[in-house]
Amino acid sequence: MLFRSVGLADCGLGAWCTTSEMRVNANAPDDLLDPDAFAVLTTGNSMLPAGIPPGILCFCSPNTRFTAGDAVYVQRYDNTASIKIFQKRDDKWYYLLGYGSPDAEGAQKIFTERLALNAAKRIAPVIWEKRKL
Repeated sequence: MLFRSVGLADCGLGAWCTTSEMRVNANAPDDLLDPDAFAVLTTGNSMLPAGIPPGILCFCSPNTRFTAGDAVYVQRYDNTASIKIFQKRDDKWYYLLGYGSPDAEGAQKIFTERLALNAAKRIAPVIWEKRKL
């Protein structure tokens, strides 16, 4: 199955990429059956501790449930997007975990970012990753 990427997803502290369609053809896994699935190309290196380096094509499934600890693609209504780790949701906020850029020793501090529920246009778990060269 060939996919068309919806754009870039930044992975940094307060980092959000402007979304726009881009043509990146890639074979998706045969078991990815969600008809609404899409792919995004990661930028930035702050999600390295979560196993998501820059240049990875992340396949996302908006019809798949996600729970605490799952990597998620988050698109806001201002058409910016990022990949973070979903922590929890309450009646006003999504709580998303990320990592700061590496310091001189390579350490990356953990941070939590709040996103208002009404600011999230789409949230979809990352269910498969592929290196895109």
